[in-house]
Amino acid sequence: MWRAIYSRRMVSTLASAFAVKVKLNKHNMLQLRRMNDDTPAFPLHHDFTTNQDAIASFLYLSSGWSSKCGGRLHLYESGTDTAPSASVDPIRNRFVAFQSKPSHWHSVERVYGWERISVLSLWNVDGTAGP
Repeated sequence: MWRAIYSRRMVSTLASAFAVKVKLNKHNMLQLRRMNDDTPAFPLHHDFTTNQDAIASFLYLSSGWSSKCGGRLHLYESGTDTAPSASVDPIRNRFVAFQSKPSHWHSVERVYGWERISVLSLWNVDGTAGP
């Protein structure tokens, strides 16, 4: 039941924010992600894997974050950039979503002295929902 509630709320939120129809990806559903001192950084990449548009979303669950902890999501304009154009701090209860396209480059910093727990959800885009 919790998945159905989560899914309905998220479908509505994502559909409104991105003006598309979305459906939770049945192969990935929800993934609990954990990073700590033993986890390497995620290098610059994009999440586009097939010819279908998708949206990736993260809900950060860990409390106690400070800038020295790392674990930020970095967003880049291109795959050749050396510095991010924006960074997202992994603050508890922060929700982040972005379209998985070949032009949407991102990376995740290594974590230091802290544990970064997040929920990753992948959403298939069914088409435009707007006018």
